[in-house]
Amino acid sequence: MSGWRLASSLIILRDQVNAAFPGRSKLSDGTIGDAAHFAEGAASDHNPWYGPGIVTAIDLTNDPSVGFDTDPFTDELQRARDPRIKYVIANGFIMDSRPGFNPWQWVTYSGENRHYSHVHVSVLASSICDDTRPWVAPMLSIVQLPLPSPEGSPLPVFEIGSRLLRLSNPRMVGTDVVEYQRVMRAWYPNLDIPIDGVFGPNDYNATVYLQKNAKITVDGIVGPQTLGVLNMV
Repeated sequence: MSGWRLASSLIILRDQVNAAFPGRSKLSDGTIGDAAHFAEGAASDHNPWYGPGIVTAIDLTNDPSVGFDTDPFTDELQRARDPRIKYVIANGFIMDSRPGFNPWQWVTYSGENRHYSHVHVSVLASSICDDTRPWVAPMLSIVQLPLPSPEGSPLPVFEIGSRLLRLSNPRMVGTDVVEYQRVMRAWYPNLDIPIDGVFGPNDYNATVYLQKNAKITVDGIVGPQTLGVLNMV
């Protein structure tokens, strides 16, 4: 079929997976659907059904032999809660972000194709499908943002004594979280980090960026290593 294209956000995702796992199999990769998908009409996101012929789904081959294992990959997508995600299917389970679909929870998938050979990622049918921000998952090679240079402009200093922030709970709120958000916004002004006292998905994503750049354990949790990089201990 002519006159179609893949959503830009999914091109970014595919490029990141390929960069992180250059030798991975692409046997089950897919974008635009086959005849069976077209028979489903708009029911399949593999059809060019949104906007000017945009396909809003991609399949990426499961290839644990080179490290691209869809089980941990999909768990990382679940933790990051990227706002572009509509749903993800893999290994007989589906995780849907939308209200009314047990949002962000894995439930048994009842479709004919259980997606054992690949992971299926669908993005929302809105302008966000063409959002080209990098996808955040520790196992991917995400875009590297430079750490502030010691010779550059001094960073704001926030005194929090010797307290360690315990921010692994995404529902945690408090003044410690606000201090962390203020410091992270100073380090990475081009990331969308709200200062609201709630450690949420944006804070998790920003923490992963920092950890990747600093070459420390990448887990999205603010612990002693991460605080040490920020001189907050």
